[in-house]
Amino acid sequence: MGIETVTKMQEVITKVYRCDLCNVIADSAYRCVICGRLTCNGHTRGEYDGDSYTPHCIVCWKVGEDYRKRIELVKDECDANINMIEKQWYSAALKAHETQE
Repeated sequence: MGIETVTKMQEVITKVYRCDLCNVIADSAYRCVICGRLTCNGHTRGEYDGDSYTPHCIVCWKVGEDYRKRIELVKDECDANINMIEKQWYSAALKAHETQE
């Protein structure tokens, strides 16, 4: 009786990431924001927007190439329009000060 040392075998169950495209078990994985597939680093592409990362599987990323180019053109046009409107606003504001003095 008393205290004795006993060795017990335990079954350890862990969850692993398995890439939906290559079926490899990965240390980390990303879920595509478009199709929802879980992908390893090798099959993930994405964009950083400030502090956040938007992951895409490689298939959705390739399909989006032309769309991303079009989005950038629209952003550039919008930025140019915003800058023009801001200049008009600032000019109008300065003129308003001149008429009040």
